[in-house]
Amino acid sequence: FAAGAEQAFQMIIEAFANGDLETLKDLLADPVYQAFEKAILDRRSREESVITEIQSIDKLDIIEAALKENILKITVRFTAREICVIRDKDGEIVSGDPEKITQMVDVWVFGRDMTSSGPEWYLYETRDDEIEDHKTPVPESGKDKK
Repeated sequence: FAAGAEQAFQMIIEAFANGDLETLKDLLADPVYQAFEKAILDRRSREESVITEIQSIDKLDIIEAALKENILKITVRFTAREICVIRDKDGEIVSGDPEKITQMVDVWVFGRDMTSSGPEWYLYETRDDEIEDHKTPVPESGKDKK
């Protein structure tokens, strides 16, 4: 699971930065996809671009696992190092520094329908675990309302 979660983390961050909705549709649960799509469309309307390079995933901690209504959810804390730069329509830097590596700490919840015959895991939730100076602006999304 951990190796797949690392791979998914990198794919999702890069797809979000690239505005790749097709890839995200295959990896995200619907409420998370909707939040990511809105953020991408908002960014497009401002004519901004995001360049993200994951330098390393330094740590992956599984912090919780729970089964509810046939959905197994595993909560993972990622500690990673990245470079992220957001530019406006004229190519001017709005946020970030192409020479600065930033540490990011996010908590993501992956889930899988245990009644499904397929091997697919989807991202059900994203949230910041620590507030960073600057990182890829992945929306916090998909939190269960209780």
